[in-house]
Amino acid sequence: MSKKHKWQEHLFGKNLIKCESADVDAVKTTGGKNLVPCIDSLKRVEVIGVYFSFANINLKCDELKQKLKELYKKINSETKRFEVVQVVLWANTDVYGDFEKGHSDCLQNTPWLAMCFNETQLKERLSRRYRIKSGVTTLVLLDSEGITISRSAQDSLLQDPEGALFPWKPRPAEQILSGTTLQQGGSYNVDHPSYTKNGLTYDDLPKGIRGFYFCANWCPPCRAFTPQLIEMYRRIRRKDPDFEIIFVSSDRSLADITVVHSVLDGEETEVQFAEAVLRPVAEAYYKKSNINLDTPDEDFLYGCDHELYLQFLIGVDSETADIVRELTGIDDVVPLLVAVDISNRKVAVMEYGVEITEESVACFTEQFQKGELHTYSIVDKMSEQVNDKSESR
Repeated sequence: MSKKHKWQEHLFGKNLIKCESADVDAVKTTGGKNLVPCIDSLKRVEVIGVYFSFANINLKCDELKQKLKELYKKINSETKRFEVVQVVLWANTDVYGDFEKGHSDCLQNTPWLAMCFNETQLKERLSRRYRIKSGVTTLVLLDSEGITISRSAQDSLLQDPEGALFPWKPRPAEQILSGTTLQQGGSYNVDHPSYTKNGLTYDDLPKGIRGFYFCANWCPPCRAFTPQLIEMYRRIRRKDPDFEIIFVSSDRSLADITVVHSVLDGEETEVQFAEAVLRPVAEAYYKKSNINLDTPDEDFLYGCDHELYLQFLIGVDSETADIVRELTGIDDVVPLLVAVDISNRKVAVMEYGVEITEESVACFTEQFQKGELHTYSIVDKMSEQVNDKSESR
């Protein structure tokens, strides 16, 4: 038999437990009548449900399990179309008990199949494959070739317990978005000079490859990746004019969506974003420190509480910014908020994943002044770079 037709064994093992009359002794049996060949048991069904449950969580009142039983009976009322393979796991494995008994208890009064107790490695692999969260009962649906239909069919089951739309296959994008009005990006007309129609719907897009870009203004990696995506988008469109990308916002407000749309127009708006979050913090700091930026140089620090003061700068794509990055060992990504203490030759970088806002910039500035930020030495960073270059030679 070809490997293509052995996918069942690859996922579940050679044998499965038939659970109709499972008890403790039967489950422990390795060669008894309760074991059935995996391939023979699954090869004739249209849909396979992989039901992940947890032995040390009380399942007697498990609504999902009860609804799954009812659906199983209904779908198979005339002919066997749907089979379930239960995968018994353990949540909070630091709380030990009789695992084997817990395994068999989970299979009491269930009409389907289950993976054998000792298939621990296969169970771990399945959990990673379908990203199962500890303690969260999950139903994954596969078609007759082992291709995933749904990774979270438990939600669909609870919403549609009668199985009217079973097996809940994802609807095509064309069906979902048909007639949906799309907002044209700021430079859309420049990149699509032939499009002159007022208004744009999903159906107006040319029949080609379409990408969906899920992005948010509050996400630093998104803001760093967007300019690269724009460049790639224009390169592809030179070869394939029908290629299109649709931006799907995960922003929390209309104002944030507007910022992202403006960022799609280039570096100028990146500077505007930087000014929007830096300027209020800088002005508050200068006011508190009695620094007047509008005075002549000789009077600049008149009344200032300290000779050493903070300067707020925006590093655009320039040679100067490249020199600072190389000197301090800062990653070549944007946006990136850093504080450089030149006198003490130290650098602090805002924690990865923190949203860059006026509030987070103000907090970062205050922590830097109080010495509460984690810093690293510029000297150590320069030494690392020298050593790396020496090793590369």
